[in-house]
Amino acid sequence: MEGAVIVMVPNEQYVTSTIDPHVTLAYFGKAEDLQPWEIEIMKNIASDIAQMSPRWATKPKASGRGYFHLDPMYSDGNKFAYIDLIDWNVFPKAREEIETRAGFSVNRGHGFIPHMTIAYSTEFIGELVKPTHMQVFEWASVDVWLGDERFSYPV
Repeated sequence: MEGAVIVMVPNEQYVTSTIDPHVTLAYFGKAEDLQPWEIEIMKNIASDIAQMSPRWATKPKASGRGYFHLDPMYSDGNKFAYIDLIDWNVFPKAREEIETRAGFSVNRGHGFIPHMTIAYSTEFIGELVKPTHMQVFEWASVDVWLGDERFSYPV
């Protein structure tokens, strides 16, 4: 097991050009370090956010593509993260709601810049950093990822 996160996942139309796309709303550290009650809170928060569909009605836009080198502390062995910049004004509110409701530590060392991770890699993949046109898409789900274990709550 590795990281524990609450993420938003885009619809399948967006997924066609990416590998496991997601937006991390909150990183809670290593999944194996969490108590069962903390995991249940994460699931409840993700489910509640997914059910607030009118709040998420504004469609986000992917407006640029790039990559960054990963901090080895959070990388699970990967060296690069490929990202799309996302223009969506709801991110800060969703993040604040998670931090307020969690009642336990959200790891701030992970950082939070609104972007969608489209792939991780141990090697540089030039094809993933080619310019892309702006795409409007919809969210498919809000998920809790505990390492490889995933709990999905449809939007």
